Amino acid sequence: MRRMAVAAILLCASACGGDSMTSPQWPEVTVERLSDGSPVASGELAGLARGVPTVVAVWAVWCTPCRRELPVLDAIVAEHPEQLAGLGLNHGDDPSRARQFLDEIDVDLEAWRDPDARLVSELGVASLPATLVIDANGTITWQRVGAVSEDELRQAVAPLLE
Repeated sequence: MRRMAVAAILLCASACGGDSMTSPQWPEVTVERLSDGSPVASGELAGLARGVPTVVAVWAVWCTPCRRELPVLDAIVAEHPEQLAGLGLNHGDDPSRARQFLDEIDVDLEAWRDPDARLVSELGVASLPATLVIDANGTITWQRVGAVSEDELRQAVAPLLE
């Protein structure tokens, strides 16, 4: 029942087009590595650990825009491997299906799973897809709920690459 309520809220928020993420600072909660289900503290975000900005895409397998955006994010991160990190944060999918989805779209981003939606809740994500740009200090400098174009994402990360 709870999943149905969450899905209804996500779909409603998505249909309304709201930009409703609210957290200015990257929160500290425990999630899982998608690769093996092991716990990981959100503060271990690859970019924060290396002292570089990170782009986080919150996604799910049913999200059509996510299928288009994740490869773009992956490519942008690959262009700047020393200056930028990327993370795909899966929301609500079975781990094996989520891994299969990433394989299907040929994305090699670090991937985490938020099994109880704690991180998504802390971030204030109301619908998918959601994209956040986090500076090397953990401050969320840009965020978007809804589809993001390649140009928008490049413009969002550009100031952090200079």
